[in-house]
Amino acid sequence: MPVRRHRKWLIPSIVGVALIAVLAAGWLWAQQFQQAATTAKRAASSGVKALTTLDLAPAGTQFALAEQEFGRARSLLGPDWLGGLPWLGTQFTAAAQLTEIGGTAASAGSQLTDLLAQTTAGSLDNRFGKLASLSASHLEPALAKLAEVDRRTAALSADGLLPPLADAVGELKRLVEPYRGILDQADNARRLAHYLFGSQHRFILLSQNNAELRPLGGFPGTYGLATVGPDGFRLEKYAGIHRLPTDTLNLPAPEGALMNPKLRFRDANWWIDFPTSAPVMLKFWDNLKQPPVDGVIAIDVITLQDLLTVFGPVTLPGTSEQLTKDNAVQRLTEFIEFDRASYGKRAKAEALIPLVESMLKRIENVQIDQLKPLLATFGTLTAEKHFQFYVSEPQAQAAIVALGIAGAIAPPPDTTDLLVISNAMVRASKSNLGVSKSVDYQVRLASDGSADTRLSLGFHKTAQTYPGLPTQLFCDYLRVYRAPGTTVATDGAGGFVDRPENGRPVFATYFELAPGQRLSQHLESTVPQALTMAADQRSAHYRLLLVRQADLAATTVSLNVVAPEGWRFSSGQAGWRPGGGNPVTVQVSADTAGLHTKLDRDLIVDLELTRA
Repeated sequence: MPVRRHRKWLIPSIVGVALIAVLAAGWLWAQQFQQAATTAKRAASSGVKALTTLDLAPAGTQFALAEQEFGRARSLLGPDWLGGLPWLGTQFTAAAQLTEIGGTAASAGSQLTDLLAQTTAGSLDNRFGKLASLSASHLEPALAKLAEVDRRTAALSADGLLPPLADAVGELKRLVEPYRGILDQADNARRLAHYLFGSQHRFILLSQNNAELRPLGGFPGTYGLATVGPDGFRLEKYAGIHRLPTDTLNLPAPEGALMNPKLRFRDANWWIDFPTSAPVMLKFWDNLKQPPVDGVIAIDVITLQDLLTVFGPVTLPGTSEQLTKDNAVQRLTEFIEFDRASYGKRAKAEALIPLVESMLKRIENVQIDQLKPLLATFGTLTAEKHFQFYVSEPQAQAAIVALGIAGAIAPPPDTTDLLVISNAMVRASKSNLGVSKSVDYQVRLASDGSADTRLSLGFHKTAQTYPGLPTQLFCDYLRVYRAPGTTVATDGAGGFVDRPENGRPVFATYFELAPGQRLSQHLESTVPQALTMAADQRSAHYRLLLVRQADLAATTVSLNVVAPEGWRFSSGQAGWRPGGGNPVTVQVSADTAGLHTKLDRDLIVDLELTRA
């Protein structure tokens, strides 16, 4: 009997001891996994902070540690077949994905850190060339990994996960969100890097003067030839625009282009959509029997001004005068138009050639402590369209448009309303100085999805005059691009005429503004499909794209949208394209939605409506 009793308790005891052992092992495994994952996460965070401040040595150490610990955490999870088990497989798969995403991100950080370390090490000469030579081995793989992180993070779901794993998924998504703009564009950046650094390319470099405003920024007084590729960056040539021969195309000037009876290369930046203007420039270029090129880069006087904030003052050529970020725009205009007036139109702008060449050399030999502000400056310049880029190769051009550096109108999907305001100086005048502009856009939505709109454009020119300028009049050919199908409420209202471009309705008028004057232009129109209705007809969406023109003048925007009868606004938001810039608040009530802001970049406004 004692023996039987002993045997009776023996099996449960063995099972209990075994269970305790399994639980202890599981607890130990969980502790090890948690420790590895926590160490990896902290190291990755430290690596990002160090890389952000360009503290490259600790950044490299921390990313290497993060990659190692994420790998260790993944190995602790066990074999892949565990992912096929009921319920447990869901937990296993989520944990595996978290560690793999972390490891991929850390690997990308390591490659970017090493890229910067090798590019900035040693001699200052040809740093761009060093970057180009490392693109295939460092930059492109890093960008591909960042794109993978973006895709895999977006696909993660916390549904069905244990609380610790669900929390980890939510935390990862929150950590990634501030970098969403970078991650979303990583694939496009990789495609562009592959194009630029895969082989040598030659581009036209147009330097535009915004004081004589054109749709793309300004009159191109000078041009250059720049090569970019595995060998680095080189400026082959830089000269005044009037040094080019006269073309034999003899194309008629477009409607409203009053500068010359024929369209010439120097005025071919006539369309505010850069991918429309650039091919016309290239057509002229080929006719002029110039060296073959792969595209066009357009910069303006704001580019030079903003670069002075990175590199400090420079000396005006042939003088002892300092050019600073505060006096650059006005002083450059005066220097060319007044100081150099007796040199003739061919040689006037060429006085700035040493200045531009010097600035390009500073970019090529950028110091490590200047790299971060330089990248930030270029980000702002491209977003504000002071730097615009076009290439003839279709895939690379598609990436450039997606990155927001193409100067393209390019409405995003589901855009229902479009507003592009293009001002162009069409008389011999550098009088865009001292002009301020305002946009007031009133939209009344109708229950059939259409909208009646009233656009009021305000212009004010200060009483100040500028010595040496040919004329003080602001002579503006004004064009307003609208959504397809938009019609003017009253034909010829406000002097506007319908002059379509590339399938878009465009309404145009001309006016002159003397110093000290104010003037308003008004355009009333009907947008046929301003709302996108949901399938159940219970909700609707209004999306407005407001495109910015590269200009010297700040433009303020006021928007007011009225809901249709029987509908109410449920939410509203506005965002810049590309991202960044000051946040824009949309004021929403049941009946109206609106905003007031300075137009720093292209602005996308989204309003959601529901039936009342």
